[in-house]
Amino acid sequence: MEFIEYNDYYQDLLATMLSDFSIQHLELLKRPYQKEQILLEAYDEIQQYKNERYKIYLGKVNDTLIGYIILDYRSKQICWIENLYVLENQRHKGYGSQMLLKAKDQVQKEGFEGLSIDVVPRNIEAIRLYLKLGFDSLSMMTLRQDFKQSYRDQKTDILGFTFRY
Repeated sequence: MEFIEYNDYYQDLLATMLSDFSIQHLELLKRPYQKEQILLEAYDEIQQYKNERYKIYLGKVNDTLIGYIILDYRSKQICWIENLYVLENQRHKGYGSQMLLKAKDQVQKEGFEGLSIDVVPRNIEAIRLYLKLGFDSLSMMTLRQDFKQSYRDQKTDILGFTFRY
């Protein structure tokens, strides 16, 4: 797998993958969406990532894009993975692991102390992957109070507290 830095030649393909990523998360969360609107928002998202704070890398196999990873350099010590995505028909082939490991190598070379990633609690498959690759330090939890009816219908215990997700 090649690990290449994004350029505008790949804009349409990246926008489609960003759109697919958003749709999969909305479906995980059981939220409504309009596919056309999500795709338009993906183009705007690409423009937001085109600055010094972010780097977008693409995974490429046999001249075909199979996924992307977006790194967020919001801190001088810790780099965040903003998004990691592998096309559905390319999953379970090790490409997500390869992209994560290449990102880890990249940020280590740049002198960062760690790499963080946020994950939707219902995305068990992603959590298993991250744990397998050494993401085992829980550093921050996002807590939220819903003002409307919540789609969070499952519960889990963490550190003796019960949370909906």
